[in-house]
Amino acid sequence: MPLIDYTPESIEARKAELRQQIKEKQEALFKKANGLTQSEAAETTSQKWINNIGKAIAIYDGLMTGYKIYRGVRAFSFLPWKKRRKKR
Repeated sequence: MPLIDYTPESIEARKAELRQQIKEKQEALFKKANGLTQSEAAETTSQKWINNIGKAIAIYDGLMTGYKIYRGVRAFSFLPWKKRRKKR
């Protein structure tokens, strides 16, 4: 098995390379996320209204999805906040 000679200079160079790669990947992820969340620039009033309606629908959809997930998790009987109804 060949021995690898690790020197402080080689370690510093490798760290600099990895930091640069991380920075490039992070910038690419930020650009992709911004492209997914930003809407197109509106030029007319009707486009602004349509963009606002689209945002409102997305917010409503997110809230309803979260509420449904919350209700689904709450249905488990072992969770402490579940209240059991008394049978009459």
